[in-house]
Amino acid sequence: MKNLKMTQFTTSKGEYFICEVPKDSEHLIVDDGDLCYLPPVQKGYSVTTTQYQQLPQGSWAFLCTTDNISEEVAAGIVDEEQGEQIYFDYNRKSYVLLSGKFSFFTLLQSLLQSLNLSPDKNYAICKKN
Repeated sequence: MKNLKMTQFTTSKGEYFICEVPKDSEHLIVDDGDLCYLPPVQKGYSVTTTQYQQLPQGSWAFLCTTDNISEEVAAGIVDEEQGEQIYFDYNRKSYVLLSGKFSFFTLLQSLLQSLNLSPDKNYAICKKN
């Protein structure tokens, strides 16, 4: 498997590990300190094998992939000002009012870009318990 991008980061909501996974990967779970997933079946083959990515030390839970993240899950990751609709835009390095042009998903994309990760790729996101 090619060298996939991964990184660990912290927001006010917790500590996270993010790892690039192929689009359409399935059955993503954390098992015995590893992120496990089935990549899509390659053309000309009928089966695929489970891929493993070792997680940093600690207890981790798989949240979702960036290809299927909900606004609710993204809201649980990005930084916010207490009790307001004001969230951190990681590209601008300042807080913005969540309005029509800003969504939790776009703020998560700005977080990915601040970590030098392409928002066009698919990443598995795990949160430290």
